[in-house]
Amino acid sequence: MTNMENRIIRPSLKMVRVGYSAVGLLVAGLYIAGLRANWFDDWPWWSPALGLLLAVWPLKRHIASRFDRLVVAGDRLRLESGVLRRASRMMQLSKVQDVRVEQTLWQRLLRTGDLYVETAGESGQLFLANVDDPHEVSAFILSAASAAGGENVRAGV
Repeated sequence: MTNMENRIIRPSLKMVRVGYSAVGLLVAGLYIAGLRANWFDDWPWWSPALGLLLAVWPLKRHIASRFDRLVVAGDRLRLESGVLRRASRMMQLSKVQDVRVEQTLWQRLLRTGDLYVETAGESGQLFLANVDDPHEVSAFILSAASAAGGENVRAGV
């Protein structure tokens, strides 16, 4: 491979931030409504824990997304995933045949997307969800694959 930069690609935290914001707004709204309606006298003792319980979903997604990454280094492509149980797949960039981006409406609005990297042989497909600027990332992978000697590399959108 030519002198191409190494790059680490991670899932976006945009939806996680939306989740944290939604939980914060919901808890703040319930607190304000509780103050206005004098609900606090009748609320059970465990009600403050409701906000923490609601924050479990974005917190879980936040932690999981920090442990998933796609690394482009040298002439290799490596996908690492998992928090407690780690899985890693490595392949040569020259074997990359197709890079595909799929986006839902929400992902298009947030400028994120799911990235699929198809390879030759039995290794199959790599997948990384909710990548920031997925078209730019796919173009980077394609150019790295071409520089590594990939012959039949194509982009799928």
